[in-house]
Amino acid sequence: AYKKLPASEYSAILKGVSTGLNPRRKYLLNTENQAFIASLNSTLSGTNLEISNKIMQNLGLKSAADLAEKDAVVIKIKTVVEAMKFDIKEFTVKAGQTVIIEIDNPDAMQHNLVIGKPGSMNIMGNAADKMITKSDAAEKNYVPAIPQIVAATPLINANASYKLKFTVPNQLGNYPFICTFPGHWRLMNGVMKVVK
Repeated sequence: AYKKLPASEYSAILKGVSTGLNPRRKYLLNTENQAFIASLNSTLSGTNLEISNKIMQNLGLKSAADLAEKDAVVIKIKTVVEAMKFDIKEFTVKAGQTVIIEIDNPDAMQHNLVIGKPGSMNIMGNAADKMITKSDAAEKNYVPAIPQIVAATPLINANASYKLKFTVPNQLGNYPFICTFPGHWRLMNGVMKVVK
């Protein structure tokens, strides 16, 4: 029935529920009700989603985003100091999986990590090299605006780290990953293997 309500009225109901919850009280919901609230949450956007997330938090429930992160595969990658390399050359993930790549940069230089579609390493690298003449290249983290790119980090400062979260494409194959700081990609590259 809630789906038949106009957004403004549904928002009013959510606000009422939200303000009525006592954050100090522990609410116990059965599995069916937890699943129902989670399913409501997945259909919302904007202010309604914010209010629903607050309700879920007060009820001690995980949001869809939290659950996706909980089920994500974590890949740890480090840059190699003064070698212009990543410490791993390849990793394997499943199509459609949520992945979090934790990149640690102990090097003295800035680096990023950019994943491209199969067969796109040279295209991405050459496009990144051409950015060196552009005044806004650093602002764009040396990530070229081309359709071959699947996921990318910003430039990661020396002795800093970054978490890159994305959904693995459904197309199977070998996806190159590179550092697109101009000139780095020829040495700093590897392969993300996507399998069934």
